Amino acid sequence: CKARLKMEAVVSTQSTGVLSSSGAIPGTVVVFCVLKSNTNLGPGMQKVRIVCLVISPTKEKQTKSAVEVGRTYCTLLGSMQTMHALQDASTPEDFLRIVREECDRVHKEHTEKAEQAPRKVTMAAKAASLGNMQQQQQQSKASKLVKKLKLIWPPGKHLVQDIRRRSKHYLSDFTDGLNKWSSIQKMISSTLFLYFSLLLPALALGVLNDDNTYGAIDARKMILAQGLGGLIFSVFGGQPLGIVLTPIPLVLFTKVIYTFAEEFEVDFLTFYFMTGVFNCCFLALYSLFGVSKIMVYCSRSTEEIVGVFISIAFIVDSMKYVAKEFGYYCFPYDGVKCDVGVPLASFILIFGTLFVGLRIYNFRHSPFLSAGKREIVAEYALAVSVILMSFIGSYGFSSINLDVFEDNADNKTPFYFSSFKFSASSYLYHGETKETKAFTAGVYLVCLALGFIVSILFFVEGNVAQSMVNNPHNRLKKGHAYHLDLMVVAVMNIIMSVFGLPWMHPSLPHSPLHVKALAATEETNVNGVVKEVIVSVTETRLTSLLASILIFVSVLMVPLPLQYIPTAVLYGLLLFLAFSSLDEFQLWERLLLLMTEQQQYPPHHYVRKVPQKVIHLFTCLQLLQLAVLCGLSFSGVSYLKMLFPFVIIGLMPIRKLLIPKIISEAHLDVLDGSH
Repeated sequence: CKARLKMEAVVSTQSTGVLSSSGAIPGTVVVFCVLKSNTNLGPGMQKVRIVCLVISPTKEKQTKSAVEVGRTYCTLLGSMQTMHALQDASTPEDFLRIVREECDRVHKEHTEKAEQAPRKVTMAAKAASLGNMQQQQQQSKASKLVKKLKLIWPPGKHLVQDIRRRSKHYLSDFTDGLNKWSSIQKMISSTLFLYFSLLLPALALGVLNDDNTYGAIDARKMILAQGLGGLIFSVFGGQPLGIVLTPIPLVLFTKVIYTFAEEFEVDFLTFYFMTGVFNCCFLALYSLFGVSKIMVYCSRSTEEIVGVFISIAFIVDSMKYVAKEFGYYCFPYDGVKCDVGVPLASFILIFGTLFVGLRIYNFRHSPFLSAGKREIVAEYALAVSVILMSFIGSYGFSSINLDVFEDNADNKTPFYFSSFKFSASSYLYHGETKETKAFTAGVYLVCLALGFIVSILFFVEGNVAQSMVNNPHNRLKKGHAYHLDLMVVAVMNIIMSVFGLPWMHPSLPHSPLHVKALAATEETNVNGVVKEVIVSVTETRLTSLLASILIFVSVLMVPLPLQYIPTAVLYGLLLFLAFSSLDEFQLWERLLLLMTEQQQYPPHHYVRKVPQKVIHLFTCLQLLQLAVLCGLSFSGVSYLKMLFPFVIIGLMPIRKLLIPKIISEAHLDVLDGSH
């Protein structure tokens, strides 16, 4: 080719395009080259993996010139998912197929935006619209009512839509990720993560439930419920990446239910059963009438307040244990000898579990080993920290009388079932004769009211957890299923109520942490800040299914060998879950800014676009809502805890109606926009 070439470089993330205009070729030619590894081609092109060469005739149309074609391919290569898919392509045919699919997707998005754009209206059309204005105003009220009815009528339409959306992916939920060793390795580590992060908190909260209900719901039932509930949800749930468990607020609310049962002098498990049945009926109604649609008003701010609250609940529960240990052994009473060794050993185990877990978890950011090996080490942080500190507690502190898990089941199997007592009766309970009164209409009404309150807690917490799982930032492809999840939770908890097992629903922080454990991530420079970005997630049911089977089998491990795990390690695990999830919340970032010098602020997008005082004002408003939530939940008054679900659901109207009167919408779009 004797024609003089005019070269221009166009750079995209991890890709380079070279454009050339030549008069010696009949049409535009595009050539791709995938390099074996990231290559440094100079400033701004340090990690080039794909090279795109575009050559076009000099007399080509402007819309088909080398520059325009180059822009198109830069748009395609700007998608991180597309980049990784192209790098993994094994043949030129696969590469070409991925490029065509991405072109179709981009073209479809632009077409939809163009169709939704407002069109120019002629003068005649304006006159006609003005003439029909009165008629439209008369019909507007009726049309709004019809639209609202269409949202919920016919009943079950949203549930059917969820089933149709997820059913076509059901088989792939069991097969995805099995064709790559990297995905299989992540599934193994995620299964172990779920096993330890669900089993050990179930033990800790089971002991708390045992104390609150005086043995009616013990640790064995907690483990059995975790395994059974996980099995049901992993097989039938709409979004299997959500993890069901009994969260701390639900454990606290169980104490409220027990208090009411004692005041009415009725059998607790029968009262618990009726409350659970009413709760599940409300959840089924929410599912059938599409009530989850109101979650569109749940902004990032609300999700973060609930998420940070759950982390604080874990921290408070752990600190209460530390305070109890020091208070019992350092300030003895009733003849108990002062023994500083026990609380100090517990302190070391709790914060040792936290320290070791976080150090291994953050190993992925260290310079040691290769990136793949660092990722493998980090994925086993939870399992390694628990096993290591349990060994230290059992053998290193063998001379110290540490608290360990104790089984108080009176030799009953975890499948023990007690018949319901709706009429007055007397029975033997822990060696004592206990008499109960018959259920009256007033008792049933209280069960109905408590069931409604619990259903609000289930609805908000469960949907917030699933909303964080379905976040666009996670790049999931199979769609959500909020209404199907609600129905599965309703059926599952009826079974739990019948057998006197703890209730459960999709919860924080396990659900988003499960997604992160299955995610392929990479570090990228976002607005001057190096962040870990999710590229893809293996959407599978196998991890939660296998973890639930292991937990179900672990019922046979009670009391041995679970007694070798000191109680302090269980609370250290709660601290690890709390602190490892805080980094995911922008609220935590902005809270740290309150104590940071302004010149040292990281260049986040909201720091550049929103005044400093507005950032701090929004953070303080969130902290105020969080303080109210914590005050009601951690108060010693049982009846105040009943308001907790209403405060959570009240966060949405506060954000949509009250906060915009204090902070402008433009600033809120930046501070509280999409993830």
